[in-house]
Amino acid sequence: MRSDSAHLDTMPTENMTVAPFEGTIRDGRLWGRGACDTKGSVAAITAAALNVLEEDPASFPSTLLLFTCDEEMGFTGAAHFAASNHPPLKGMVIGEPSSRRLAIAHKGVVRISVRTMGKAAHASTPENGVNAILRMAPVLSALDRLGDELAHRPPHLVLGNATLNIGAIQGGLAVNIVPDLCRIDIDRRVLPDETVDGIVGELREALKDIPGCVLEDPSLVAPGFAIDKSHPWARFVSEALDQPEPGVVPYATDASILHPAGIPCVIYGPGNHRQAHAADEYIELESLRAAVSDYEQILRKARVL
Repeated sequence: MRSDSAHLDTMPTENMTVAPFEGTIRDGRLWGRGACDTKGSVAAITAAALNVLEEDPASFPSTLLLFTCDEEMGFTGAAHFAASNHPPLKGMVIGEPSSRRLAIAHKGVVRISVRTMGKAAHASTPENGVNAILRMAPVLSALDRLGDELAHRPPHLVLGNATLNIGAIQGGLAVNIVPDLCRIDIDRRVLPDETVDGIVGELREALKDIPGCVLEDPSLVAPGFAIDKSHPWARFVSEALDQPEPGVVPYATDASILHPAGIPCVIYGPGNHRQAHAADEYIELESLRAAVSDYEQILRKARVL
């Protein structure tokens, strides 16, 4: 048995500049939240399966269609499936906006927060308090140095370097209060040969001499993913799509969870990842139609698996 998969959840709709749920078709595009990431893949996978089944029901390859939840925030749908008593799978095509290019690797992600603690006081007498926001300054500097170090390490053969981004900061209750708490959220992109323990360890080492600083446990962990292009499943899909030189994608997918669970994975789907999460999210209808044909081709080839 083989499988096609995509996730059903989407990003929120706040501040979108197009109607999020109307599925408007205009200018050769389908507009709306999730059109690209990844309802387009869901539709293409489903349409391809129905088309090939209708052609010849007797020879339809044994296929599992897996549509997961909570990929965007925690990969819990994929984790539930990985831990379930699922049938053995020769491989899985994970539908993501890869511009219809086969991908065999991507970075993973660890999200983790740092808190600095201070002491509240009235802003007219700051000497009576300890400013947690100011205590965060050396944390930011230390993490900036660590990010620069990551950029200068020997790169992964196809994925390049690991990265570190400080994406959010919160601190203070009011301008006339010395803040007693500040927090930052870190997005650390992970290479396939890195471990969570190693990543947390290097963060602790970078911050060990900074007073009033607490590194929290990771809130999200998704390992880096890579499958060798010579692997039988990667080679099969590559030949079915006539793409002898697979690429990579820059974002994490359910493959982070499913591939380590013993399910060989590759990434392929319609749409450009630059439109994922966008305020004007859309998918090109031409890309969507072509992906249906591509998924059909994979299914037809799978008859002999």
